[in-house]
Amino acid sequence: KQVTAENLGLYAVLHAKKRLEVNVKEAAALVRQGLVDVDPIFQRVIDLCPLDKWQNTEASGERLNSSLKIQFMRKFRDEIAGDSQIDLHDLKRHTNFKGVRGRDHITRWFWEIVGKDVKMRRKYLFWLTGMRRLPKGGAAELIQREGNSMSVVVGSDPNRLPVAHTCAFSCDLQPYESYEAMHKGLTIAFEEAKGFYLA
Repeated sequence: KQVTAENLGLYAVLHAKKRLEVNVKEAAALVRQGLVDVDPIFQRVIDLCPLDKWQNTEASGERLNSSLKIQFMRKFRDEIAGDSQIDLHDLKRHTNFKGVRGRDHITRWFWEIVGKDVKMRRKYLFWLTGMRRLPKGGAAELIQREGNSMSVVVGSDPNRLPVAHTCAFSCDLQPYESYEAMHKGLTIAFEEAKGFYLA
């Protein structure tokens, strides 16, 4: 049928449907199967609410309750993007310190500063690795997947700012003479973590 001014709207709707639904049907089925392979909850949600009826409150004869929908979306986010909560004990277990012999206060101050709150841990993780979230499985999964261990190397110049080496998941931390000086140095370093520079 020829497209005319009268049926142009219908043509646009049918064309969009073909491009967004029909042409991707096979790929969408593979994505759905992949989700089910990751976690069985995805099959439960798909059974209750097929993707083509996601907006419909009634699907497959059952009502998809909002708590299940929220649970699905959280699981989906965490599987794809990782966990937004960064466990301090997990970071500690998977971080090696070098050059701190006889200077235990440096390690203690460092973890007090980084462990202050989740926001500070997120800034630290991004500064050190370039990632905003740890993968599901935490720091151990990150180390296994990337082949790097997280390390903090204590340098010798307390007048320099800490420097992160994101490719190696390591940083050079200076031997600051006070908690306040370390806090200031790390805060500046974390806040300026917006690009790549030569150290």
